[in-house]
Amino acid sequence: MFYPSEVNGEFIELFNPSDSITIDLSNISVKYYTSNQEKFVIVKGGILLAPKQIAIILEGDYDLVNGAYLQMIPDESIILKLADNSFGSNGMANTSDRTVYLIENQIVIDSCIYSADNSAGCSDERMLCDDYSLWKNSAQLNGTPGLPNHGSSLPVSYTYNSIVVNEIMYNPMTDEPEWFEIYNRSNDSININRWEVSDILSKPVKKNIIQKDQIILPEDYFVIAKDSAFLKYHAGFAGNIIIASFSSLNNDKDGIVLYDATGKTIDSVYYEDKNISKGKSIERIDPDNNSNARDNWSSSLDISGSTPGKINSIFTYVDPSEEKLINPEISLSPNPFSPDNDGFEDNLNIQFSLSEPVSGINVFIYNGRGVLVKELVNNYSIAKNGSLIYDGKDGDGNPIKMGIYLMYIETTGMFNYTKKSFTIPFVSARKL
Repeated sequence: MFYPSEVNGEFIELFNPSDSITIDLSNISVKYYTSNQEKFVIVKGGILLAPKQIAIILEGDYDLVNGAYLQMIPDESIILKLADNSFGSNGMANTSDRTVYLIENQIVIDSCIYSADNSAGCSDERMLCDDYSLWKNSAQLNGTPGLPNHGSSLPVSYTYNSIVVNEIMYNPMTDEPEWFEIYNRSNDSININRWEVSDILSKPVKKNIIQKDQIILPEDYFVIAKDSAFLKYHAGFAGNIIIASFSSLNNDKDGIVLYDATGKTIDSVYYEDKNISKGKSIERIDPDNNSNARDNWSSSLDISGSTPGKINSIFTYVDPSEEKLINPEISLSPNPFSPDNDGFEDNLNIQFSLSEPVSGINVFIYNGRGVLVKELVNNYSIAKNGSLIYDGKDGDGNPIKMGIYLMYIETTGMFNYTKKSFTIPFVSARKL
């Protein structure tokens, strides 16, 4: 970026094309035209540039608080700034072609002659790693710092679990295609151009999901379906969909592996059939929890049998800061549980490992709308390490319906009468 649209906005982007070699940036310097070599200092991300990782070198006096680039650069990219204020003595020329050199241990390892025909805010972007001459003007204002270049073949590596598999329809109705849903749980917009997918058990073969730029915004959903016939079974579907060929998913047990354009595994989900009825999907309870945790998946509770392109019917979120407080002292299992009197996971076990003795506890069950369903115990005496059983019935002795519930627990300290409270979500499910 030699002709920025904002003050002190010149930058140089570095990319490590290697599959296995990590580059020590402390040995790297840049040289603009006839100026001296220039070193840089770390702003974020460390000094080692991993394979397929990007680093951005900003001007030394770039605004690191309000600068536009900081909202664009993904978390996984390294941010550096010049030790001096500008490239060269007065910044890069906007009206004359100039050469930029990349130097490692006093040896020039790459160079670029940029052509000064750009509009303000339009960078030069490289199209191929192995062709130093193939460059184009960026089609995006402020360029694409830390992101794939427009039309480029340079793959970008993303963080594991930045995008997760969120729902799987492996046993659809007759003539309905198999499909799965992905969800962007990160804070970054992610380009899934040239991403691939495979199953796990049937001689896994990677298949392309899409071979053009496709941005998934934070907290956005995309359905990957084998055929456009998907829309026949989901009237009124207005979400994002990609039609792609992928290996057939077994109904008894299988899985889905998601790869970014560098071949890095971004998510991997293994499932075993839980007597899910035909036409019912399995849904992830919390996108932020372990992809392969058995209690993080269950059958859809939606009346249609699935929730493609929208929040899952059994979605439950536990804030990580709260989870740290809850998990050491109280845990629920199995979660989900299925109080249907079939002898399997009918009861919810409440396990206590309290930090101090208590004189009594109160436990209340609320439904997803906040309505009290049952008072399980009131001022109940329990040891520091003890347990309770919830049989899945309401205050009238009837089995609770399928859905998301909240367990509210109050404890009173035995010696200082300190009160603590915990709110823990759980799911009541059924074999469908």
